[in-house]
Amino acid sequence: MRQVWLCHQGTLIYVGQDENKQCLCPPNYYGNRCQYQNQRVSLTLRLQNENLGKFNVIGVIVGLVDNTGLIHSHEQFTYIPGPDCNTKFDIYLLYRDRPKDMTKNYTIHIEAYDKINLRFLTTWKLPVKFNFMPVNRESALLLCCQEKQICMLNKTAWLDVSANYDPISPITVKLTIPMECRSQSIHGVRYLWRETPCQFKEVAVYSTADSNLPAPPFIYFF
Repeated sequence: MRQVWLCHQGTLIYVGQDENKQCLCPPNYYGNRCQYQNQRVSLTLRLQNENLGKFNVIGVIVGLVDNTGLIHSHEQFTYIPGPDCNTKFDIYLLYRDRPKDMTKNYTIHIEAYDKINLRFLTTWKLPVKFNFMPVNRESALLLCCQEKQICMLNKTAWLDVSANYDPISPITVKLTIPMECRSQSIHGVRYLWRETPCQFKEVAVYSTADSNLPAPPFIYFF
């Protein structure tokens, strides 16, 4: 453990018979002595699964993507409902260039899939808000809903329902609302069409027949 101070935030090793000093740097530092901080996104995640019995093992892929679609870095981890219920996952996402390109916008893409049958589950997108900062620290609580189940998070309900478009009027979307919800006001924040060739998946939903869904200009999303 001689001269460990040489590597600052890294680990000092001796290489070869001459015991040449080298530093092993963690992802958030670089330099021959690990003396410089990398521009990065420091992300802390925790998953909340509303139905622990539905998924055995969940694979999660996290990537830092710019507005051109270029993936700068990515990480992956495995989430096991039950043992990992309250586990926080700390991830470092690095920019490809040093220094980073300030003319681009960056987003954190998070994708989850069932590792047993490799079925895609869902996607989350978190914008990197303060692009001018060399280090962005983000945290998120991700909610995994069971299909056809109402999920509550911070008094917000997320509902997975069947949706079909009308071939006669392509801009019309028909949603099948479960019976237990029809007596309630089901306003929400947005509706996301999972499988569509359209460029914009998030669309406004309103109804002229159902008083629970306001018509324009009072457009709601769910």
